[in-house]
Amino acid sequence: MQEIKIQRVARGFVSRHLKDPASAEFRNQSGMCGEVNAKNGFGGYTGFRRFMAANEDLVVFEGEKRLTPAEFDEAWRRAC
Repeated sequence: MQEIKIQRVARGFVSRHLKDPASAEFRNQSGMCGEVNAKNGFGGYTGFRRFMAANEDLVVFEGEKRLTPAEFDEAWRRAC
């Protein structure tokens, strides 16, 4: 039951960072990590991307410029 609550919190954090939060589809979620697919500003789905959510303001998506692919993979390996 606790895991479900944690996943709901993470989904809320992630949804706040999406263009169309209502379109979000989640999969392979474990705790505050998982994959999300949502519509972009043009109305098309972008494809599933991994995410890590620490809090409302700190959500990192795979492919963002904040972390290199190697840095994201290392953070994913350690946190998820």
